[in-house]
Amino acid sequence: RSGMVVASKTIDGHKLLQSVAESAAKHWRFEPGEGPRVARLIFSFRILPKEAAQQDTSVRFRPPYNIEVRTIVPEAMTNRDPGASVLKKRGQKE
Repeated sequence: RSGMVVASKTIDGHKLLQSVAESAAKHWRFEPGEGPRVARLIFSFRILPKEAAQQDTSVRFRPPYNIEVRTIVPEAMTNRDPGASVLKKRGQKE
């Protein structure tokens, strides 16, 4: 009645993105109506190449219920402990 989403359920998609899509769906608001209704929201996650322009990264809405999230995945970083000892040569005992 209030237009708020009361439940969401993933039908299909990558396991790592399912909870993100469900959470986003719960933030949607619809026109209040009589009784419960069902709407199918389609979230598409597009990973852009690192050379993509920043203005290409965004969320795009395609009426009525399609949402495309476009982003550049940051490069993996290696954590290094500056206090760690230098790697020992192969075969050298501690």
